[in-house]
Amino acid sequence: MKIAPCLLIFCFLLVSCIRTHLQEKVFKNNGITVQVYKISEITSVHAFVDMQRDGWTHNIMEANDDVIENVLISGDTVIIKVTPGRPIYSLSAYVQRTYVRLDSSSLRW
Repeated sequence: MKIAPCLLIFCFLLVSCIRTHLQEKVFKNNGITVQVYKISEITSVHAFVDMQRDGWTHNIMEANDDVIENVLISGDTVIIKVTPGRPIYSLSAYVQRTYVRLDSSSLRW
C-alpha cells in the first residue's frame, strides 16, 4: 500500500512539469509576430511575451499573470500596455532591430 502514495506523488510531479501555453494571443504587423501567453507553475502563473522576426524568436518579457493588458505593434516598435505597480521579472529593450516599450498609463488598478 506504500506504493500507491508514491505513485500518486510521482504522477503529480510529472504533470506539473508540463509547461503548456494558456490564454495564448498572437499579434502580427510589419513582419513582426508577438505571442502573449501564460504558463502555470505549481504556485503561480506567469505571463510571457515572445517576439518573432526574420525567423528568430526571442522572449522579450516575463511578468506576473495580471500585468499585461494589451500589445501594439507600431513600425519597428512593440508597445506592451501594462498595469502600473505590478512586478515584471525580465524585459528586453531592443531585440532583432525592434524596440520594446512599456506603456503603464492604464487606469486599471
